[in-house]
Amino acid sequence: MTVSWAFHGRSAELAALRRALTGTDRPHGALLVGAAGSGKSWLLDELRRTLPGTVAVQGAEGTRTAALGALAPLLPERTAPGGNRWRQAAEALAGAVVCVDDAHLLDPVSAALLQHLVLGGRVRLLAAVRSGAGVPEELRRLAEDRLLDRLELAPFTEDETGELLTAVLGPVAGPEARRLHRRSQGNPLLLRELVLTAVDDGALRPVDGVWDRPPGLPPAAPAPRLADLVEARIGGYGHDTGPGPSPGCGCGDAAARSRPELRELVELLALSQPLEFALLLELADVRLVEEAEARGLLRVEDDGRRCAVRLVHPLLAEVAVARCPRLRARRHHRELVRVLEATGARRAGDALRLAEWRLAGGLTDDPGPLLTGARDAWAAYDTTATVRLAAAARDAGGGTEAALLLAEALSWAERYEEAERVLADCAGRPMGDAQRTRHALLRAHGLSWGLRDFSEAERVLREVELTVSDPGLRWEAGARRVALVGARGDYHGALELAAGLLARPVEARRTGALLTTTAVARAYTGRPEQARQEAGRARGLLGAEPAEVLPLRLAEFAAEFWAGDLDGAERAADAFAAREHAQDHAQEQQGSRPPTALAPAPFAEQQEAALLAQAESVEAGAAAADDGKRNPAEDGAADKAVAAKAGTPSAGPAKQASTTGTLLAKDGKPLSLRFVLPSGPGSEPLRAVGERIARMLQKIGIATELTKVADDSFFKDHIASGQYDLALYSWPATAFPATDARPIFAKPEPAADGSLLVEQNYTRVGTDHIDQLFDQAAGELDEKKARELMTKADARIWAAAGSVPLYQRPQLVAVRPGLVNAGAFGLGAPRYQDIGWKKPAAPKKNK
Repeated sequence: MTVSWAFHGRSAELAALRRALTGTDRPHGALLVGAAGSGKSWLLDELRRTLPGTVAVQGAEGTRTAALGALAPLLPERTAPGGNRWRQAAEALAGAVVCVDDAHLLDPVSAALLQHLVLGGRVRLLAAVRSGAGVPEELRRLAEDRLLDRLELAPFTEDETGELLTAVLGPVAGPEARRLHRRSQGNPLLLRELVLTAVDDGALRPVDGVWDRPPGLPPAAPAPRLADLVEARIGGYGHDTGPGPSPGCGCGDAAARSRPELRELVELLALSQPLEFALLLELADVRLVEEAEARGLLRVEDDGRRCAVRLVHPLLAEVAVARCPRLRARRHHRELVRVLEATGARRAGDALRLAEWRLAGGLTDDPGPLLTGARDAWAAYDTTATVRLAAAARDAGGGTEAALLLAEALSWAERYEEAERVLADCAGRPMGDAQRTRHALLRAHGLSWGLRDFSEAERVLREVELTVSDPGLRWEAGARRVALVGARGDYHGALELAAGLLARPVEARRTGALLTTTAVARAYTGRPEQARQEAGRARGLLGAEPAEVLPLRLAEFAAEFWAGDLDGAERAADAFAAREHAQDHAQEQQGSRPPTALAPAPFAEQQEAALLAQAESVEAGAAAADDGKRNPAEDGAADKAVAAKAGTPSAGPAKQASTTGTLLAKDGKPLSLRFVLPSGPGSEPLRAVGERIARMLQKIGIATELTKVADDSFFKDHIASGQYDLALYSWPATAFPATDARPIFAKPEPAADGSLLVEQNYTRVGTDHIDQLFDQAAGELDEKKARELMTKADARIWAAAGSVPLYQRPQLVAVRPGLVNAGAFGLGAPRYQDIGWKKPAAPKKNK
């Protein structure tokens, strides 16, 4: 795919430069200063394109020692003997707007001539120089005398980066835009290379109209072109050897090419940053560190009483790591281990750094430091590092503790089958009560939420409740079983189990976590007031950790929703979404993602599943009836739960404000849905139903925009392409849903060309779990088990709520007289051997 990278942004800078070059008063131009790749050449090109009478001059390393070398292209090819080249150059430039790129590389004579012409008012000058490269004396004096405005070109902000990406590509997913900004640090040149390389490699592609990184794609080393660009424009240490930096040289200049020890210093920092200054001086000469700082390769940061050093740009670190030979990287890591261990590694984060460096340096004979680092990584929600270090600790002889931590991290990373294999490997080892309970809890989590075997998960928990002697451990296994029973829809069973547990005195936070489960169960069994009370009790017992707050918010949502307080439910959903968003953003800033439930706590994911369990339970309606209460807003619950889980606003059922005619709105924007209907003469029934639905939605504050389109365009251009918010169409049902209905509900997948392959799922709503249930049912030979699987799939389809069945249309079949056992079969399977013509009646014999 070809991406056109047009000029965008820098409007304020462009306007300031245009004023400086066209104004009637002083100054007579501008001095544009910016880092390599900040967009100086970009601005100059845009000005030349839009401003008449401009002359382009390019400074270069090869011409800076030749008199008038930069202006040579403007001079006649042949000059008469004794001709005045100064005058010829002055005449060529007179009256022009001179745009000089890389003006820090101008030869002294060209710089002096430009100064002379500006002082005489004969030219307007725009000179672009690289930050830190030094400004020619003649141009510096013009700026000091206020004849040139000095304009510093700052990196793009995160918002400006997002605007540029949208202008170039179209809509870009927020996390991906932020990731590109972090990697480029707002440098337009590096951003362009990152984007173009990612598009070419398929690492950035449009998915349903939004550009994003494919999920699960591992990070790749910088492409060679990008790596060369980073080394030339930012690093400047290159592969060549040569003299040290000269005064005023740019970090990308040929004169600044460095010695091998400078390259090794950059590699060392890339592998360890941020690194304490004191540790760095144990590994490198102080004069070398000072030279690297002078060249703009590194920066020093004060963090309280600690002084840390890091490379000046994240891409410089990526390139240095990618181009560092493997054995040299191994040596660097061993040197880092040596100096850190010499300090005692007592500061926060030291254990994790030490474990990572030992693993990378091949020092894996002692499992202790690896296991300690894995625990620190787990406490920091870094699942990837936990898996890596815990696996190394287990392989080095770390025993059951390392295996259990590895299984826990794999499970929360949703790698359930791997976690089950790890747990199976350590099942026969001697374990105390604490390890046995932890083993059972991890198995139950993976079996239920990953492998969907709830009955086996409950069996594992019952077994450990019977075999461990510690009452607290038995309580914890029982509490987990309460969550499992509730999540599969048996709310009465969950409440019965919880009653015995709540009667026992345990730690307050454990009680609070269990109360979030029972509050949901109360809400779904038609007891919203009790649900409110238990959510309130839980609020007073729980702490501020995300793994405790998020289940509480879900419990509060369920209680308020089923109590009919939709405003309260929306507040709980908004609080849940805000906390999840803040946590996700913090993890994005750290460059890693948290575990699914944000911490190794037992209740977070179960509570999320409990909100969707209404769709799975055939007993939910009966449970509400037992209490003599009708569930309010019954058909809006699943949508609201999904909205709460995903952190997106949902209109939900009507608010009280809708009775006054007020439309539902978010941030001042009314909710309005585009309702597409066919306009042909045979579509009157559809239009009548659509108009009636629109009137009903208006009553609850949802506006609809009825759009009537030609019949031949209705399905092709709107339904199949997804150009609608609401639409009416129908599917015929058959007796074989496992095969015939699968394309209708299959989760859309990205195609090779970047488009979305939707099969017949024109709602574009689906889940992996629904697909798995269809596949299992299609391959199941036991008809009863196949029906059970399809019932589960049907529940999940209702929970996803991509389509809402309104009514079943009658099946009308015309049959000729005499044809028997043929007609409207509905969901029944025809017995073809019974279909046939009725045998004509034998003629009556006359007596």
